[in-house]
Amino acid sequence: MIEKTEAINGLLKAVSATMGAAGLSAEDNGKIKEVGDLQSVTYSGDAGTVRLEFEGIAMRVLASKPDDKEFHELSTTLFETGAEDFDAKELRSIANDVIESAAKFFGVTPVYDDAKAPAKGKGKQQPAKKAQQPEKKPAPSAGRKKKHNPNEEYDAMDLANRLEAIYPETRGKIDENMDKYGRFLPEEYFQEVMADRVMKTIRSKDRQTLKRLFKAFNLFYDEGEKDTQSLVAVSLLGFQISQAEDSAELLEYVDTWCNDTLRPAVDKVVWYFQSGNKRKKVRQYLNPKPYKPSAKERAQKNALQSLNGSK
Repeated sequence: MIEKTEAINGLLKAVSATMGAAGLSAEDNGKIKEVGDLQSVTYSGDAGTVRLEFEGIAMRVLASKPDDKEFHELSTTLFETGAEDFDAKELRSIANDVIESAAKFFGVTPVYDDAKAPAKGKGKQQPAKKAQQPEKKPAPSAGRKKKHNPNEEYDAMDLANRLEAIYPETRGKIDENMDKYGRFLPEEYFQEVMADRVMKTIRSKDRQTLKRLFKAFNLFYDEGEKDTQSLVAVSLLGFQISQAEDSAELLEYVDTWCNDTLRPAVDKVVWYFQSGNKRKKVRQYLNPKPYKPSAKERAQKNALQSLNGSK
């Protein structure tokens, strides 16, 4: 366990070389500013600004470039210095996340060793395609933005594959779902296979797994279409939290892992299932109309069976 001020100062030392490579220096000699429960440290320079904000057990990394009208949230992570397992290794992991996200934002090479820091503003530039500025995250009701990488997909099947990589014991469950229903049914898959595992991970407070899990959730909610957003915000998080006896505590903890786009969506889902006619809402959610294959799907299945039978 590390005292919070000591941990913040250790973090600042670890990231200073990369900030210098981006042409940024700590304001007020790295003095920690305090406004109520919020603590912050700001790096600034000709290239832009990075602000590290610490509030409660959460830390946010915000950044902007000179022409930006607002900050972009690069990452949100736990900074729970009061936890028994918060040690130098955990602090280094957090520092590396800050280093990598800031380096990518400003298009410089990450510097992990203070002794190897390049001269201020002289960091090695990465190829332009890696130096693109992250797009602003829209509110949940806003239209979808273009994908960061147009060659990548963020649909339900991709989310399932990503989660099976996090939970190796579930590998093969996608195929089982397809065999059972004749096609991949995401809602059934995530309710039957992943929902309980996600909640157990959240309750375990296993930082390493939670980092991977919410990196996927935040990414797929930002980049996915409405169906994928619903799977993340409703099926895997909001509904499960709303039904827990300690839902208020769980939601507060989950909020520290969600980015600014996903957080209000999950909060809204929890509120929905806990307000008004709660029993009716839960019953409708748990008992949707049974899936019926379309005429086209039935014809395709029959044609395939006929083809197999003729061999």
